[in-house]
This record gives sequence, C-alpha cells and structure tokens, in this order.
Amino acid sequence: MKSIIHGRTFPRLLGLAVAVVALGLVTGAAPAARVSAQQVGGSGTVTVTKALALPNGTLTQGDLSGYSFIITPVGTSQGAGTSVTNAQGITQPLSLPAGNYAISEVTRPSASLVDFRVNGNSIGAPTGFFVIPAGGTVNVFALNQVAGTASISISKQIVDANNNVIGNADTSGFSFQVQGPSGGSTTVTSLAGGAAATVGNLAPGTYTVTEQSRTGFTFVQGSAGGTLFSGAGASTTFILQPGQNQPVIFQNRQSAATGAVSIQKNVVDAAGNIVSSADRANFSFTLTCGTAVTTVQTDASGIANFANVTPGTCTIREAARAGFELVSILPAGATDIGNNGTITVTAGQTTQITVRNRATQTQAQTEQVQLFVGCNNQALTWPTGTSVSTVAAAVTPASAVVAIWRYDNAAGRFLGFSPSAPSVSDYTVVSSNLETVFICVNATAVLNRPVR
Repeated sequence: MKSIIHGRTFPRLLGLAVAVVALGLVTGAAPAARVSAQQVGGSGTVTVTKALALPNGTLTQGDLSGYSFIITPVGTSQGAGTSVTNAQGITQPLSLPAGNYAISEVTRPSASLVDFRVNGNSIGAPTGFFVIPAGGTVNVFALNQVAGTASISISKQIVDANNNVIGNADTSGFSFQVQGPSGGSTTVTSLAGGAAATVGNLAPGTYTVTEQSRTGFTFVQGSAGGTLFSGAGASTTFILQPGQNQPVIFQNRQSAATGAVSIQKNVVDAAGNIVSSADRANFSFTLTCGTAVTTVQTDASGIANFANVTPGTCTIREAARAGFELVSILPAGATDIGNNGTITVTAGQTTQITVRNRATQTQAQTEQVQLFVGCNNQALTWPTGTSVSTVAAAVTPASAVVAIWRYDNAAGRFLGFSPSAPSVSDYTVVSSNLETVFICVNATAVLNRPVR
C-alpha cells in the first residue's frame, strides 16, 4: 500500500543545523576517529532524539513516538540493538561496546528521513556512521520531513438494535483505508476500547476514509467532525485544514453472517458480441430478500454490488433503461433466469451475476397524409438537405408522382422535380424544415412523412 504522504529530498540548510543545536536537541561528544571495539575496550551509551520538519525546513510538532532505529556494529551484519522513541521522541539509552556503529531508521508512512546528526554535524543518511567512545554518551539526532501538521483520528463504535452504543464491545481489528489528495493511501486498524487510531503529519487537502467490510458486522452510520453520514457505502470525504485534527467515527451493528451479490453489466450487439465502448453506467437493479429491498446502480465499469445480504432465496430485477432491452440475467454456472428471477445467496460468499443488454433499434415515426389528383399544397417535415427524390419515394404508390414544385423567391419562379426526368430537375433538396411545396399526382396517393 502506498503511503498518503510521499517524501522528497530535504535541503540540508546550514541554518537548520544551527537551529537544532540551539534547541538543545543534540548533546554528547563529537564523533571520534573510527576505531574498533577491541582497540578501545569498555562501553558507552547511545540515545536517539527525533525531530520533525515541514517541507520548507521549519521544525514542527507532531507524533514523535514509535520511530524505530537499528544500530549495528560496522563490519558485521549482526544487529547490536533496536531503539524506539517515546512520546517525547527520545529513545532509552542503549549500552554498547565502544567502537564504530551504523544507524538506520525503519521506514514509516508519512515521514521520510532527512539526515542523522551528532553535535550538529551530518553523519550520513539513510545510514549514518558514528563512534561510541569508552565511557562516553552519544546522542544521535534524527530529522524527518513530514507533509504537514494535520491528522485524522478514527474511532469504532458497536451499536445495538436501537443504535445505542455498546460500551464493552470489542472495537479492535476493523480496517480503514485513508486516501489523500496525492492519490496515495494507507490502511489503519481500530484499537480496543474505542480508542482512536490516528494518521498524523498530513498535508491539508481532501481526504476520504473508507471502512473495509467485515463479516458479521453491518455499517449503520458515521460522523466526520460531527457531520453524520450513512447509506450503502461506509465512506466519508472531507477537507482537512492545516493543523486540524479531524475525528471520524464509524458505527456498526453485529449481525448474522451475510453474503454478497455482484453484477457485471455487458452490452452486446445483435450477434451477441460484447460492445466494449458501450455506456454501462446507471443501470438500476433491485434485490429483494424477504422483506429487505435494496437498489443499486452500475458504475462506469458496469459493476453493481450488494453487500451484507441476508442468506437465502432472493429476487433480482433490472429496471428498464431507455434505449436498451434486456437480453439475459446469468448467475455464474446457471442458465438465464430472466427478469425477476431468483438466486440463492450463501453466507460468506459472493454470488456473481452477468447481465446482458442490447441497444434498441429506434425507428422514426411517420404520419400519412392523403393526396388527391392534382397538385397538393403540403409542408415537408424532412430535415434540411434531404433529397427531394427521398420525398418522392415516400409517396404511395410511387407511380402516382408527376412532379414536386416549390416557389423560389430569390429566383422569382417555380423550381420543379420530376421522378421521370430527375436529370433535368432544378429542385434537388429540401431547403428548410416545414418547407411548403406542391406535390402533383395523377392518382389518389398517400404521403408518408416524418412526424413533426
């Protein structure tokens, strides 16, 4: 899983080293020349102090606890010890034989190591080298860059049938995905006793917190900063301000084991071949299981999911969508059950259903106009630019058409078209919708024109 915050190289500013020393964050003797533990004899101690800085180089407050460091004797792969920072960002003193050592930091989401320093002097990164003198104490200063000072605190609550919080319920082990403005994400797990799991050192921006579904529990509702959210998706999106801590609470109700139903929408052509470019979004499905009725719509990929479905026999129905006709509803391994067909939902399993539709063929509506022997004054309802021969072909019987005339104001005369002599006709296309013409026939006929 990618971290929400992506680190970048921090400029090693001279002023930063001065600020660190001024703040008293590093103490102890300067590193001595490299010597072996055998040459020196005796032992000393090492302590690591953690500090955080923003991308602009300014030292900042934040969660300093839980940073782990591995300290290894130079020339051997055997680890001498691991130190972990407390809430103040300081490790317990670690007693080691005098000699040369390497220090590295265990990678942690949302914070990237910038430098290791002793007495304000850089000793390297991502691996730093220093000497522990016999009887001496070395304080290694570790600086990390963080994206910001904001944080999100996620709490879990279990409620009863009346939505009252159950105080002694086990709230641990629920997973939440936190997605940030960079597109990256991280996952945190809820703690026992309702304690909040915190994601810190965040930059300002838009964040989405989503609870991952868990067997035996149903999402009821949640709140983000006091604003309630509910519905089919256990997810909330909000804007995090600089330095803000956003509390998010998810409430669940313990339920019997449930199943799920997943629908894949495909649009096919007349031959049954899948049309990959077809619009598959916003097809609506209703699942009825006993008295529970749930409706979902497909997304842009043609996917629609029903979660926390009570096991048993259910009915699936697709609502008609304009421009499409239903072809088949196919549960995995079964034949077409048709609309309002039944499926069996099993606890702990997902029932896969493929639904196929075909685009309906639209036909233009027409109206029939009676034509009498002679020249009939009629309005043409064909689009501008339609060939006049198309208009003539819409007369039944076609043999009755003698000519079609219209008066051209610009030319100051009638322009005509004759099916018997189209090569000499000077009226070839419809000049405008609802153009008025004379349709001359030598027998009773019918004009089949588009409905206005």
